[in-house]
Amino acid sequence: MTPDRRAEEFSIAPVEGRVHIFVDDAEVIDSRRALRLEHADGSSHVYVPMDDIRSDLLLATDDHRQTALGEVHFYTIRTATATIENAAEYVSEAAAGAEPLYDHVHFLEGRVRCEFSPA
Repeated sequence: MTPDRRAEEFSIAPVEGRVHIFVDDAEVIDSRRALRLEHADGSSHVYVPMDDIRSDLLLATDDHRQTALGEVHFYTIRTATATIENAAEYVSEAAAGAEPLYDHVHFLEGRVRCEFSPA
């Protein structure tokens, strides 16, 4: 499978402050160590370290794919009030240039709500 973006087309930097992830209006993640992936086209995504996520929140699926960031595996989010299939991508093997994203999770747009606050 061919990656959908080249490594030169993005940059990675720490998010200033805190990242809050909400599912059904309930905060499920609060991270001070998140990273922001910025694409050359102006789009950006937030990645949260797996260590900042409760182990009962994510359920591994069999779905995975190869991207410019490396190999990503999909996770289903499961809370007391919701189950959202394939709602998160986990970077299990980072490609050259994307090494900081290894062992980080990106929650797909439209599946969760992401907010930012000062540290």
